[in-house]
Amino acid sequence: DFLKKESYTTKEKKEIKRTQIDNLNEQEKKLLQALFENPTDSLLSLSKKSQLSMETIRHKIRKFQESGLIMGFSAKHDAIKVGYNFWCVLLLRVNNLDKHLAKIKTLLYSDACYGRTRRTFGTWNIEMSLFTPTYLDLQHHIALLEQTLGDDYESSEIQIYTTRLMNTRIPPVVLSTSLSGAKQNTQTKHR
Repeated sequence: DFLKKESYTTKEKKEIKRTQIDNLNEQEKKLLQALFENPTDSLLSLSKKSQLSMETIRHKIRKFQESGLIMGFSAKHDAIKVGYNFWCVLLLRVNNLDKHLAKIKTLLYSDACYGRTRRTFGTWNIEMSLFTPTYLDLQHHIALLEQTLGDDYESSEIQIYTTRLMNTRIPPVVLSTSLSGAKQNTQTKHR
């Protein structure tokens, strides 16, 4: 269940071989049909529609991308000039999540640094991507989340990516905000 939908991909296009399409079983065809109808559907929803487990769906989608059956399209740009060359995935555990959904959605759309965000199952119940120019900005946004959620903020885990941000990983909203404001990047390049 997405709280904020942004799509971006890192896969390169590959030629689709006719035999790959012909060899799909019925469940794979149902999965492709469900993806065609709503490409941002949750794994749970895709699982119900295709009668496959969520882990199998992850594997199948990765296989479809690698084979070129599913291709992602995005604009090419220089992420360094945009100023968002530092990013992370933030996993949150929030008590009484349903009570805070409206506040979280408002926060997500108030700043372009918040990328794809979704509800999850298991230890963490929110997964979000954050795009910031520096680590200090990242800390500021995490503190803002803690302040917004108050006592219901239980814990978080940060998966930081210090490599240079790939030119296809920045959601369109970040680009439009940064380019229209003519933001300059004065940060050191991460490699």
